[in-house]
Amino acid sequence: MKTGLWILCVLTLFIVACAPTPPEAPPAPEPAAPQEQVTEPVTPAPEPTKEIDSPTREFLAKHDKVTSYSYGFGELNQRDKINVKGDFIRIDLSERRGKNDEERYDVVFLDVKAKTAKGTCEASICEPNYYKTYVEAVYGAHDLEKLPLDYLGDIAYAELGKNTQLLENRKTQEVLVEMKDGSTGTMWLDEFYGFPFQIELTKNDKKTTITFYDVAINSLNDDDVKVPSSFTLRQ
Repeated sequence: MKTGLWILCVLTLFIVACAPTPPEAPPAPEPAAPQEQVTEPVTPAPEPTKEIDSPTREFLAKHDKVTSYSYGFGELNQRDKINVKGDFIRIDLSERRGKNDEERYDVVFLDVKAKTAKGTCEASICEPNYYKTYVEAVYGAHDLEKLPLDYLGDIAYAELGKNTQLLENRKTQEVLVEMKDGSTGTMWLDEFYGFPFQIELTKNDKKTTITFYDVAINSLNDDDVKVPSSFTLRQ
């Protein structure tokens, strides 16, 4: 009996020793590093561009009929008279320019394309020897920067207003405008030519009124904006 028990124990140990060893469990994966959430900036959708309606566009296009014009600009006692035809401008100055008699002039002729200026003296107080002569003037000293019709090119949006008024004995139409520089306001444009007689603009709570006086349209010749060919350079 003891011998059988001994044999049973030996067989049991043999079976346990010969049993296959279970494979080792793979190591647990390392936890992934947390990924940063990148938030893309949200670009606001652009505001839809307002379109100018057909009646307003047609009214603004009336200025295409303007080939020349003259107007006064400035306060009453300091008002320059300005003639414009193409790239040439004549300015009758309210005050004479120049340091001495040899340099003085009271009319200046501008060539906008060539950026040149020539001054002549035409008042009765000018030295007789200086009539029919001109001096070379500084273009930048007389550059007008913006002419009346240039304001029409700066309009971003416009619509016809309900009002009209007489300015310079001409009937003008109210046009409500938004300008490219962010200012808003009203332009009073000639009903036939679309020429601005008065412009009222507000930007950052500051109101500016621009008035053009004594306006005459399509009445100029080339001689009204160019130095006469008979004039000579003042010596």
